[in-house]
Amino acid sequence: MSKPSKYYNRYGDEYTFSTQEDGTVLWEGPFENCRIGYDLDSASITMIDPPGGPYISLELPFRYLGQSRKIQKIEWLQEEPVKIKLVLK
Repeated sequence: MSKPSKYYNRYGDEYTFSTQEDGTVLWEGPFENCRIGYDLDSASITMIDPPGGPYISLELPFRYLGQSRKIQKIEWLQEEPVKIKLVLK
């Protein structure tokens, strides 16, 4: 596991990205009033956009933690505190 990477959006909100043992990435931070996009056929999450960023979407390159892979899957794990799992390919 790598050291967590911190991201500060344009409002100064802190988000952290940390690689898990299974290779997925855990994304944590304040997600109040965020926009979430869904694939209507599968009901899977396609994008998450918290106010002030960062915008995360399927098939976009993941540019945190020194990664250069694309996001394959987004899973909302829990509500409070919000934890989101990113599966990279």
